[in-house]
Amino acid sequence: MGLLSLRGVPAWHPAPQALVEACRKAVQHCQSKNYPIEKLAIQYSVSNPRIATTLFSSANPDNVLKNIAYAEEPIDWNLVKEVQEIIGEQMRVSWANS
Repeated sequence: MGLLSLRGVPAWHPAPQALVEACRKAVQHCQSKNYPIEKLAIQYSVSNPRIATTLFSSANPDNVLKNIAYAEEPIDWNLVKEVQEIIGEQMRVSWANS
């Protein structure tokens, strides 16, 4: 829904503002390292061998191919740790969906 993307979240996004802001800072940090946060998010999502399926959505076929390529590249675990530190306790935040 855009939390971990360069485009950010739409105005109607249900996440608390503190989480949105923490994710925005993480996006900026990844940008400063020339590493798209979308790439890191896909890589992290597929990094656990005990999880057999990861879903993402896109209406753009080029984005589907890009995400597949991201999943096949090695992940930067140091950057994962940095992003987790930036997001901090907000990683545990959830919200109700209607």
